[in-house]
Amino acid sequence: MSRKINLLYYWDSDNLEKWSAIFKEKAPDINLLNKDNCNPDEVDVALVWLPPNGFLKQFKNLKGVINLGQGVDHLLKPGVVPDKLPIIRLVDNDMSKQMSAWVSLQVLRETRFLDKYIQFEKEKKWQSVEFIPSNKWNIGVLGIGAIGKHVALSLSNFGYNVMGWSRSEKNIKEIQCYYGESGLYKMLPQCKILVCILPLTQETKHIISKETMSHLPDGATIINAGRGGHVNEDDLLYMIDKGKIKNAYLDVFETEPLPSNHTFWNHQKISIWPHISAETNTETSIDQIVNAARCLMNNTEPPNQINRLKGY
Repeated sequence: MSRKINLLYYWDSDNLEKWSAIFKEKAPDINLLNKDNCNPDEVDVALVWLPPNGFLKQFKNLKGVINLGQGVDHLLKPGVVPDKLPIIRLVDNDMSKQMSAWVSLQVLRETRFLDKYIQFEKEKKWQSVEFIPSNKWNIGVLGIGAIGKHVALSLSNFGYNVMGWSRSEKNIKEIQCYYGESGLYKMLPQCKILVCILPLTQETKHIISKETMSHLPDGATIINAGRGGHVNEDDLLYMIDKGKIKNAYLDVFETEPLPSNHTFWNHQKISIWPHISAETNTETSIDQIVNAARCLMNNTEPPNQINRLKGY
């Protein structure tokens, strides 16, 4: 009989008991190990979120790293994951649904003038805002991979005119797709609302900057659910204060948690969320985590192993 797989769990949260319970139910061949109480030489695979630089070096027999989320930019920083170790990201349809719901919430807040109606309610005013049909709202989605495609199609179902942009060419029914630098600058002038769902790479860092925002229509809205590094925060503040950008709905930031003295907290035109637009669901992600761990132990490539050079 083959021995059990020793899977190290690293996440600065109190979810260890929850994960332990579901591993016992779904994968009795896997031992889930607490990062604070394990023999480093016995660890086979690591299941992590935001491990500190150098932490994984102590596990000399590690066969691979499974990320507790879809974005892997934090694992690609120098010194975080030892060179040549496979990195596997989660691609969970439930995360796509969560992300679509969060983005839709922000879009509906903007297009149905939620903030104004809340104010009218407080003032006891029976008053309406001039109606703008859904098909008059042009929405651009940066990043139309697995999650971005789901987001774009979800918005399309509301009747919005949805466009999508990616680095390489893609074709999605009902979505006008653009790609490459030239495609980006063709799409931007049309976008009353710009949504970012991209992975963070060297090529996409600060893709939302003075330069790109200057090509948006006056009074455009920014929604970022990708990574904080996609937005140049100083540029965003400048463009909002200048009046070029109307407002922004942000779930991610360059520094997280967002420092209490950050300008964004007190800015009336910026809505802050604490990186919760798509959270890891133990029940829907457990099967692919278990499969990835078993693949790594059998020296076979798991699904959703990233390309380190591409960054995703």
